[in-house]
Amino acid sequence: MSKKSQSEDVSFAEIKEDIYKMASIVVENSLNKKIYNSKEVQDWVNLVSDNTIKALTEFNRNFKYVVTCIIMQKNEAELNVASTCFWNSQIDGYCTIKWENPTMFCIVNVFAVGL
Repeated sequence: MSKKSQSEDVSFAEIKEDIYKMASIVVENSLNKKIYNSKEVQDWVNLVSDNTIKALTEFNRNFKYVVTCIIMQKNEAELNVASTCFWNSQIDGYCTIKWENPTMFCIVNVFAVGL
């Protein structure tokens, strides 16, 4: 397979690993060493989501992106989340980043829909 330039159309599968790594770094940089605090969590959710979108736009790829972020305090509560998409599975895609520290969980979903 030949190497494609930044602006060429690609499938999500071709860049999924890069997006996963980038989003993981955003989450780590945003939440590292933080202790869950219900008064600050909305700011953290916004920070992670906004910084992930900013980093995605730097990829300069042929996608529109949707980012969701959930931050939940670690306790005995359960969390069940599901999503489904109707799209072109040959081009579009998503990845999920799961991160945790001793006081909280963070789940980030990145959806990419080809233009």
